[in-house]
Parts: sequence; C-alpha cells; structure tokens
Amino acid sequence: MTTLVPDARRGLLSGLIDDANLIGPGKPSVEQAVAAYRARRAGPTGWMVGRFVAPTSCLEELASVLVRTMAQGEAPWSIVAVLDGQQETGTSIAASFHTTMNPAASVDVVHVVAHDAAAAAAAAAGIHHGALPMTSAATAADEHSRHSSVGIVINVDVLPAMDLASSIATCARDSVPFTLSAAILPGHTIVGANSGTHRFGAVNLLASSLSAATGRETAIEAALSDADPAGYSIGFGGLMRGGRPIRAGRALDTDRTPLVSIATSEPDEALAALGLLESSH
Repeated sequence: MTTLVPDARRGLLSGLIDDANLIGPGKPSVEQAVAAYRARRAGPTGWMVGRFVAPTSCLEELASVLVRTMAQGEAPWSIVAVLDGQQETGTSIAASFHTTMNPAASVDVVHVVAHDAAAAAAAAAGIHHGALPMTSAATAADEHSRHSSVGIVINVDVLPAMDLASSIATCARDSVPFTLSAAILPGHTIVGANSGTHRFGAVNLLASSLSAATGRETAIEAALSDADPAGYSIGFGGLMRGGRPIRAGRALDTDRTPLVSIATSEPDEALAALGLLESSH
C-alpha cells in the first residue's frame, strides 16, 4: 500500500502573500500593477502569490485593463476590494466589478478601513454571498468585539511585538480570520541597530501565527522577534524551527487558519524568502 503524504509547503504557503502594490503612497499605475502581479504569478514562487488588493476607486480602471489584456486560459484573479471612499458607493462599484468580471476576476474579500464589523458585513453582503468581510484593527482590544464571521486586517507596521502577539493570540482563540498587512515586508525580522525596533519578516509572521495554536503569547512574541533566519524548514508536520514543529497537535499540519494571508505592497522579498524554505525530509 502506498501512503500519500501531503505537500506541507503547498498547504502552508499557497496563496499566502497578497499583492497590495496599489495601496499606499507612491503606488504604480493600474496597468503597471497588473503587469507586476502577472509577472509574480508567472515566476518560480508564483504559487505563493495570493489575492490582488485594489481600492474600490481603481476597480473600474482595473476591469478595463483586465478586459483588454487577459490572455485565454489565464488563471482567475481573486480580488481584495478596499473601500477607500463612501461605503455605499464603494460597495456598488465592487458589486458591479464582480458581476461583470466573474469568473475571470472575482471580489472574494472586502476590506472596510474602519473598526466597524457591522459595516464590513453589510458591504460584503452587498457584493455577493461568498465575499469575506474584513475590517481594520489597530489594537488587541478591537478584536474582542468582533464576530468570528468578520475578519480583521492587522497593520503590523504600527504595533510592537507584544501588542501584535496579543492580537494574533486573540484572533486564534476566537477563530477570527485575520490578514497581517505591512507596507514593506522583509523575509525575516530585522532589528534596528540603534532603535532596537523590529521590522517583522514574512517567515516570522507565518511562524507566529502558527504558534498561536498553543495559546501562549510569549511563544508568538518569540517567533515575531526571532532575528535569526537559520533553522526554519518545512517538514511533513508543517513549519519547523530547529527540527521542532512550530505548531504541535496534528500529525500532518499544513493548515494555517485562522491566518488568511500576509499582504504587502512590495511582495518580492517575502516571496523569495519563503521560496528558500527547504524541506526537512
């Protein structure tokens, strides 16, 4: 009898890194962002590229570019629509985009940039039944009032390790879907030589999210602050550190829930670092 072993790399890393190239200052044109996203998906780490993040103010132009440039047989685009204007108008634009472009491109996540779970749920319902509503959260206290059907986008650029660990632990405890968002995301955590502050890395964010299953914030904080990139690998049990599984409890652990994704406006370094993770078997 042949035993089929799941590919842990695929289970943990597939679609992990959302491309938020159109968000933030200095953003490229929609056409440039579309070309860059296509290039990333076509590259050797393309299977790790997740959704395309777009403000609703850009969706009409995005639809126009996609209609003009999509090749026959191109993989569908999964869109995170960020409501960057009046909610009713943004919801209408996102719904129109989804209806017009589906199945070539679909709005699968709607992000309301406010601490308002009810507004996010209403926006998602106005787009289509299966859209995941998400709302911003700046502090751990925000998570306590959320319903588990509404996800949370956590901006890791504004939180120290202790507060970020608390936020991740709360989401894991309450089974609240969450995305970790950063403008620039190094492969591994970097500590400022003079300031002592952390720029959290993609590998550390994944490791910390998996550590949340233990329920210990100290383990999450340790994973976030680990500035040594050596020792991480992926085995049959999932992500390993020094030969030991980051998350214990399941024999074949390739499930990263409730982590939905890691979003960044400059995903190349994160994709490169994750692509270097080797199998320990």
